[in-house]
Amino acid sequence: MATGSRGMSTRVILLPGMLGTIANDWKPHFEAILDAGFEPVGIDWPGHGNEDADLEAFTLQSLVDHVLARIDTITDEPVLIWGYDLGGYVALEIERQLPGRCSAIWMHATKFFWNDDEIDAFHANNDLATMSSHRKETLVKIHGDRWQKLLQVNLDLFEEIIEFGLTLDDLEGIRLPVLVSTGNQDEFVPTEDIEQLADELIAGEPSIIPGVRHPLHSTRSSLIIPVAEEFSRRVLV
Repeated sequence: MATGSRGMSTRVILLPGMLGTIANDWKPHFEAILDAGFEPVGIDWPGHGNEDADLEAFTLQSLVDHVLARIDTITDEPVLIWGYDLGGYVALEIERQLPGRCSAIWMHATKFFWNDDEIDAFHANNDLATMSSHRKETLVKIHGDRWQKLLQVNLDLFEEIIEFGLTLDDLEGIRLPVLVSTGNQDEFVPTEDIEQLADELIAGEPSIIPGVRHPLHSTRSSLIIPVAEEFSRRVLV
């Protein structure tokens, strides 16, 4: 786990995106998170970043179990979770399985709804035969010689989510405050998807952030952290 602290602050669990790491996705925002009065605790996925793991069982349930095991070593109190991309999805699944384990969730740039064209585009972006050289270079930079193995297990996870993932009925059991956000320039998550997901959640609220694209690591902290801070302070009072 990656952490930071400046004394008395509100702890926030940070979850990365698919094929991301805390170091790549969230570390660029640690200073802004600390300045906002939060203690960031980042949890990498199994086999990613500093986490060693047997990748033969890389499933949605294994990610939930992994995150919960890390959280349980810190506190048995409800936790605030900020999840990017896949991280937001896993946070929802945690709350679905264990209502009350989370106090609030900020899910940013998380794609929940998929049509056939979007699924095909995802495959094209992550298929070795059609993947751009920039995409390959990025994965090598983040994961080193593990990148192809991690790519495959994440593709298998994607197929699992599409086939057996959260449904609209599942969302009815998620009652805590959830901020659902994306940027108005996000290449992968349409703003209408965010508005629909927020509407489906009992205590969901949408936020479309101006000037923000999908990648978290290259987003200016000043554009997104204040949004998460305002929401978190308001709902945790």
